[in-house]
Amino acid sequence: MFYEMVYKTFTYKYGIEIEPNETHAYMFSLRRYEGIHHIECFPKMAPFKGILNNDYFEVNDEKLKGKRLVFKSFGDSVHYLTTGLDTENTDAVNFELVEVDVICSQSNRITDIDGCTTFFIHKDDVEFMFIAETFNQHLHRE
Repeated sequence: MFYEMVYKTFTYKYGIEIEPNETHAYMFSLRRYEGIHHIECFPKMAPFKGILNNDYFEVNDEKLKGKRLVFKSFGDSVHYLTTGLDTENTDAVNFELVEVDVICSQSNRITDIDGCTTFFIHKDDVEFMFIAETFNQHLHRE
């Protein structure tokens, strides 16, 4: 569904054709983010607050040096949607967070900030940008 709603929108916007297997899958981390279409997140300001396990930590320009943030999923700071949700509580879900993977700008491989390879940022603190890559099937085997 994410491919159909998000990546298909980009194909129309930019006039390119991409297949589902050529895109970064929602909620999954990759070994590397080279040779596959993905979405990067750019902080609107620094420092900003990173969130992991409901603990906040500061991310400043120095910690971001040589690193990029790649969109992974949307989240809710109260409800853990991967474990299921009672139907009577669905109106309480609020997708106010963005989960990101931290990658090295040079190698495009997962790295970390303060030991966190993935964490959440409030959605109002980031801008999103679609990154079109020439798909490399040798780097991203199914």
